Amino acid sequence: MEREKKRATYLITFGIKPLDALHLAVAETGGVDFFCTVDDRLLRNASAVNDLKVKVLNPVDFIREIEE
Repeated sequence: MEREKKRATYLITFGIKPLDALHLAVAETGGVDFFCTVDDRLLRNASAVNDLKVKVLNPVDFIREIEE
């Protein structure tokens, strides 16, 4: 869990809330492909993270993504 805490601390520097940052860090470790949210702030801030290993999408874009 130390690895995820360090990653979350890094993600917080992009304006991502601490709990959201931890969720994203754990999702990356778990090999999750998509992280679905309706939080516009999280969507915007996550898009600024160049090395994010999980794709953060709103529900509509998620459906479009999986239907392709």
